[in-house]
Amino acid sequence: MVSRFSLWLVAAVLFLLTEARKNLIVDTDIFSDCDDTAALLLAATSPDVNLLGVNINSQSSYSVLAVSAILNHYDLPDVPVGARRPLNDVPFFDNWNKASGEFASKLATHWPKTLANAEEAWDPVTLYRKLLAEAEDGSVTIASIGFLHNLSGLLNSTADSQSDLSGPELVETKVRELVVMGGDFPSGYEWNFWGDDPYTT
Repeated sequence: MVSRFSLWLVAAVLFLLTEARKNLIVDTDIFSDCDDTAALLLAATSPDVNLLGVNINSQSSYSVLAVSAILNHYDLPDVPVGARRPLNDVPFFDNWNKASGEFASKLATHWPKTLANAEEAWDPVTLYRKLLAEAEDGSVTIASIGFLHNLSGLLNSTADSQSDLSGPELVETKVRELVVMGGDFPSGYEWNFWGDDPYTT
């Protein structure tokens, strides 16, 4: 017979293991290069990570559906996805049958996914605010591995139905760590800072 103490011990260990996992939001420009796919793979499969959500800061509908396919493949169909608008269907060096060029349209076209349409994705600022509002104080890591539009939107956001806090207040309260892929900034050239409307972010 399993004792009450044994059940308590198992519950305590599971609680500690859950608490030890890093709450992570990935903000990615996944599209033409494979580096963001590798980062998302690590986030989805690491036993040390609790993936709260994925925001996409490129504007391709293929990016949204590719992320949905990756999350579905790693048995994370319920992880929410946000996407910068407006979305477009322009592939990167591809042809009509999605047989060459970048990989995102291949994942979007040929792999099972949770989202049937890219427009089903959350507004990225709303998703940021929802995930942060629901998280414990000082518990969230944001990994920005692309453009900064979504983060800019979060920092410029005001109180809404998700939280009474402004964007800066929400970040200060909930975010423990912000990791930004920025190359040699400020002395060098970094595509994530200069490649897509830099004066907005």
